[in-house]
Amino acid sequence: KHPRRRQRKPTISLQSPPPFSPKPTDGVSSKFEKEATISNDAESDSISTNTSNGKDLHSSDEMDLAPSKTALFGLSVIFHAVSNATFCHLLLTALLHPLSPEASGGLVIICPPQITLPVEAVEGKVAVAPDDVQIEIRMEENQTRLSKRNEDFQQIVPVYNFGTKPESVSGVKEEKESNNDDATNTCIFILAPALVDMLRNHTGLAISDKASNFTGGKSSSTRPNPYRNILISAIKGSEEMVSLQSLAVAAVQSALLSVDKSVFKRILFASKQIDESSDIDECVAETVRSLCQSVVNKSVTYDGWWKVKFNAAAARTLMDIVSSDFDSLRFVNDIMTDIREEAAEYLMTLPSQIDAKSRQGDSPNNSSHSKEHLDSWLLDRFYFDQPDKSTNSAVESVCYLKEEAKDGDSKVQYRYGLQVLSTISVMKSTDILCESSRVVENMLVSESSGNTPFHCAASWAVACLYLDAFCIKIAKLKASFEDKSENCLSPQRQLSYISASPSDDALESDLSMSLAHLSSKFAIAMLDEVESSETGKGDAPTHGSVVGLIGKAAFPCVCEVSSSFSYLFTGRSSVLSEGIQWQSLYLLVVGKWAVLAEPERGGTGGEGRVITSCRLSCLALRRDTSSQANNNSPARRLLVAHASLDPHLPALFSLDASSSRRSNSRRGPSLGPDGLRLTRSRMDLWFEDSNAAGHAYKVLSSKIAKARAKRGGNIKAALLAR
Repeated sequence: KHPRRRQRKPTISLQSPPPFSPKPTDGVSSKFEKEATISNDAESDSISTNTSNGKDLHSSDEMDLAPSKTALFGLSVIFHAVSNATFCHLLLTALLHPLSPEASGGLVIICPPQITLPVEAVEGKVAVAPDDVQIEIRMEENQTRLSKRNEDFQQIVPVYNFGTKPESVSGVKEEKESNNDDATNTCIFILAPALVDMLRNHTGLAISDKASNFTGGKSSSTRPNPYRNILISAIKGSEEMVSLQSLAVAAVQSALLSVDKSVFKRILFASKQIDESSDIDECVAETVRSLCQSVVNKSVTYDGWWKVKFNAAAARTLMDIVSSDFDSLRFVNDIMTDIREEAAEYLMTLPSQIDAKSRQGDSPNNSSHSKEHLDSWLLDRFYFDQPDKSTNSAVESVCYLKEEAKDGDSKVQYRYGLQVLSTISVMKSTDILCESSRVVENMLVSESSGNTPFHCAASWAVACLYLDAFCIKIAKLKASFEDKSENCLSPQRQLSYISASPSDDALESDLSMSLAHLSSKFAIAMLDEVESSETGKGDAPTHGSVVGLIGKAAFPCVCEVSSSFSYLFTGRSSVLSEGIQWQSLYLLVVGKWAVLAEPERGGTGGEGRVITSCRLSCLALRRDTSSQANNNSPARRLLVAHASLDPHLPALFSLDASSSRRSNSRRGPSLGPDGLRLTRSRMDLWFEDSNAAGHAYKVLSSKIAKARAKRGGNIKAALLAR
């Protein structure tokens, strides 16, 4: 018998359909579109798919990506390092122009060299008499002067000047070298003549008759540029090109920063007709659409959860290209708004997915939180909880900004925002080149770490923050065009970090362009901890005030009190044991606040004296299982964690040492004093036995979940706001 062929085993079972994908139209929504598999055969490592077309695709492990990555990295370095504008223009034409010269059969310019030129006298004139004409060796310096004066095109887009033969200069009659008056008589020598012809005749520029005489009114035959198609596909992340997306963005951005933006746009959008009445054409639309799609980079983990990352470098490239053109800016505004809404809608689906995954095998009713609050509670956690101890929470990506007018007359406004635009250095391009990547079924695969579902959900929360701020910036730029009679971009107010000093004026404009503030609705929903309290009902109970214990769920407990907090107590209900002061307290909920109160009159009066209070939405509660091991005492402990934007700790809480030690090494933006940081603290509460601790945990955790669900509901409403 032949040995049985081993069956393919699934490598990735997607938890949901790929985001930012067309919605299925076949009515089948219960099954996901794909399940990526890798063969275990020794003969091959091919990828198969369960899609209807049955087409076999390939993973990047079977493709040698080194040449493509090296080429993109090389282009990035070239544009960073080369300062010759002519060379950059011709290279850009070869890479990004919609058309390219035919590989064969094109126009060939051949002419004997001319090595001398008449010497220019004062005011650019030469002697009229032929005997008085002085000759000098032809060099690029003197040729540039002649070319720019006699050819209008050179004043717009400099090309290789050393070779363009000027017309007759100041009445000096030049002999024709041949009887025909074609292109061979109007050029002596030029670098890449076919590319120069592409620049001069296929960029939508109004070329003068003098410039068109360069080719005698002729132009070389063209074809669609294959290099541009490949590069745009890599930027878009199409199919297996997804593994080249970051390097392609780096290459295009370095090219954009190396030349004048107007020249770059004329080359990239060469097919656009210069007509005020015409809308954006299809070539421009497809290019802009690809640039927009490069702003959000998605990947999938091996256990099937989708991650996303906002690409600030791609956003900078997009903005530099479209910021001075109203039609393109309006088109980008529509696309990015759709992407922002689609990202928000996908984020809304993650709570139910994660809950269903965590309760696999449990009964449907075995949930610690009601369905009513579950989605909003988890959404709040995506923004405020750390995915792991070494990673910042989503909200800590936000920074403090100040917005002020250029003239300084109006008041400064303080806002929450992010840096949505950035540039890629050569060093960063090197890091991207060295990154290992794998593509399965045209999906970029990222390594899993820690709590994978929560990590992925937090990545979507961060991306929605960036997309919200980026869309606000685009909308403001669009409005600046609509508010002005002339199409010139001149923002009236500038953003900067709150720590920026007057000495930073040199970088003020570029910094202001890279920053964007969050929408007011989103910022208030997520970060405004001080809710409206015009009636005073929302105020926190103050220290020393009296609260009633009768009719409320008040849980007796004990906590350790350090000497720094001993002044808060009357001392009537404290015990000193082995040098440690233990204080009897009642834990109860008053409105939106968790309160710890000292018993009044030895606990017989039905009232308590407030010692400290903190917002329920800032708390997290956890049972301490370690206290049950090797412990003969029935007492049980609850671990209470507090996280707030307020840098001041609540009374009785101590700074979370493990959190503060890792604060400088966490993954995430390093914003220093300008970045939001949650101050994390903790305290231990001891209860009489496990029943008392369990009852307190159940009641308080439910109150905390509802409070956080309310904030999560506000965040949800802000995310889905049109």
